[in-house]
Amino acid sequence: MRNNPPREFFRSKRDVAIFVVAGLLCCILRNNGMIAVCTSLLLLAITLREYLKQIAPLCVAIAITSWLALGLTSSVAGAQPGHFSESIGVALQQIARTASESGHITAEQEEFIDQIIPYEKLPELYLPNSANPIKFDPEFNDEFLESHKMDFLVVWFEMGMQNPESFARAWCAQTEAFWNIDTATWYACEPGYPVDGEENYYQNKLDPYVEAESVSTATNLSISMFFPLFSMGSLAWITLFILLIKLLSKDFKSAACLTPFVTLWATYLVAAPASDFRYLLPLHVSLPLLLLILVSSSGVPMQTESNYTKAADS
Repeated sequence: MRNNPPREFFRSKRDVAIFVVAGLLCCILRNNGMIAVCTSLLLLAITLREYLKQIAPLCVAIAITSWLALGLTSSVAGAQPGHFSESIGVALQQIARTASESGHITAEQEEFIDQIIPYEKLPELYLPNSANPIKFDPEFNDEFLESHKMDFLVVWFEMGMQNPESFARAWCAQTEAFWNIDTATWYACEPGYPVDGEENYYQNKLDPYVEAESVSTATNLSISMFFPLFSMGSLAWITLFILLIKLLSKDFKSAACLTPFVTLWATYLVAAPASDFRYLLPLHVSLPLLLLILVSSSGVPMQTESNYTKAADS
């Protein structure tokens, strides 16, 4: 779309098809891909207001097709929808931090939290950079949480107003890997898959000679040699730096290309389930594209129907 005036783009069936397929894949392959796509489409609609009649059907087509595809795939595969607890990792951490610091909590709030997980147990379960010990604790009542989502959000908000410092410290600790350049969160797991009845034995049909220690050693060596490439914080700040450069140079077309990356990163600042590097893997594999956006320039402001017509007439 960067090389074609908007009118030519919407006339090209090939370009439109690529655009729709890319949007669908982003929505289907990532849980938060829908957020990135919706944000990008909204920015596109605002930037190209004169083409709203062409953009709106594409947005509707992507949204409906993604919804149907995900529903059909989940139904056929028997996949269960994601748990609400996966999207409130930061909130759970903030409540647990408040408990570990003996923060202020009313009797009603504690009684509600007790129905999800015993409040007095939270200090021993609290791990600053991961909510997994809380979510996967045997006493965690996921069913109650699923049926009281709004009540949980109300209690969380009230506790946040009562304990702003504890909530802020918990947020910083939980999301640190996403903005601190001096943090790496790569780790190696046992290759293959666990064999039933043998918890500590893993079978790998492709290569039974691969050992986790060897993979871990190679991973750590790669991190030490090319650390910025394996730091989510570094990748995030590189992306934001490129965005700032493009905005200051008024290269809004190039800046718009960064919308999905910035949106992806922002979602984890709000609802980071953990600090695994895989969450920002798209930034890692897209680094060549980000650098290309940095050194390239659209050269002219984004064309609209009116100035495109004027250019053609002249």
